[in-house]
Amino acid sequence: MRLLLSSLLLTIFVLPQISCQRANQEFSWLKKNAIPIARLQGDDYSDLAFLKDKLKDVRLVQIGESSHGAAEFYQLKSRLVEFLHQEMDFDVLVIEGGFGDINLAWLNQGEQDAKALMYNSVFGNFRNEEMLPLFEYAKAQAASADPLVLAGPDCQASSNYFNNFLIDFLRKYDADLSRDVEYNFMNTFLLYGLKPDSTQLMQAIRTNERVISRVMDFLENNESRLREDYPQKPLLVPFVRRALENYLEYWSLNYRAMSLQQQFVLRDRIMAENLMWLADVAYPNKKIIYWAHNAHIATETIAVDIFGKPIEKLQGNYIFERFGAQVYNIGLYATGGELFHHMLREVKPFKDDSIGGIGAHFSRLPKDINFLELRGQKPGKGKDWLFKAIPAFELENGGKIQMTPSKRFDALIVVKKVKGPKYFE
Repeated sequence: MRLLLSSLLLTIFVLPQISCQRANQEFSWLKKNAIPIARLQGDDYSDLAFLKDKLKDVRLVQIGESSHGAAEFYQLKSRLVEFLHQEMDFDVLVIEGGFGDINLAWLNQGEQDAKALMYNSVFGNFRNEEMLPLFEYAKAQAASADPLVLAGPDCQASSNYFNNFLIDFLRKYDADLSRDVEYNFMNTFLLYGLKPDSTQLMQAIRTNERVISRVMDFLENNESRLREDYPQKPLLVPFVRRALENYLEYWSLNYRAMSLQQQFVLRDRIMAENLMWLADVAYPNKKIIYWAHNAHIATETIAVDIFGKPIEKLQGNYIFERFGAQVYNIGLYATGGELFHHMLREVKPFKDDSIGGIGAHFSRLPKDINFLELRGQKPGKGKDWLFKAIPAFELENGGKIQMTPSKRFDALIVVKKVKGPKYFE
């Protein structure tokens, strides 16, 4: 009985003290090692100068976001992009969006103002007031000796730009082929969005494959002529060809595979291959910034398939295999505020306050924006939490997740409070 009473007293009085002591050690370590970022906006980059040493041997910086619906994320990431471009010679910005849409829209950026370029390039979640200054910056730099090139890696369409461009482009050379592309692309995209039944959708995809094959033949048979017609745009034909190859591969799954959401894994692999193609073929001597969701840049895979089976390999894994230490992944989180839910089309509050999680750790820091390097860290007093699964919040990953910071990213940036962006539509 006395032994039982002693154990009970130990649990009641001693263990909470140990837990409190551990929490204080973790806070002391984090406060000492976190680097404050002074502001979300502005062209005084003195508070970001510490990145020059951390990124000096890096060719590809990947900057994530735990949600596509936070205004402060768009502002901060835009400022990071401008800093990396101006101060560290990163000259290509790859944004999570359609390969055909962004690459072709940028190729023809001289025909559009900044807002049109934004609408023609990216998904709806990026079309907001906070994002527009970045497109204005890219437009202003386009005619300079050191432009910031915009590019996209996604096999999904993020706008109608590529499809409309291809129809108009082909009309100059082959009106019948242009009409077939217009009808079949519209039909296939409509049926793919609705997925009414396997027969209709798969028939449309098979027809579209034949149409795309004809376009590919046209490109091959007329490539020299097209290069003469567009001497200032040597990447035009390679961009069109690869965008069409993306369509073919993304729609290659059977109806059951689509119904089981297996295109999620296929999409991530294609995006990784497109990012590598941009780095190796389109812009082989350029340093690159990749702007995407945390889930697409992470090297720790936490996703599961529809049956609950862990997905072993996603985009971040492919990219790390290709670039190794030359890629640097920055995960971006918030501890609370409001986020725009794109599926619900509304702003909703959230708070990341799970015990021992990202929000709980960073919310105690005195500054509103903090950077913490994870690369090179080793377990030790006050920082063991970096090496175990802890709670975090990623809206598009279902909300609350479990992730291991040191396995998932090279660094973290955490913003204390965010709100929904101001959308134009």
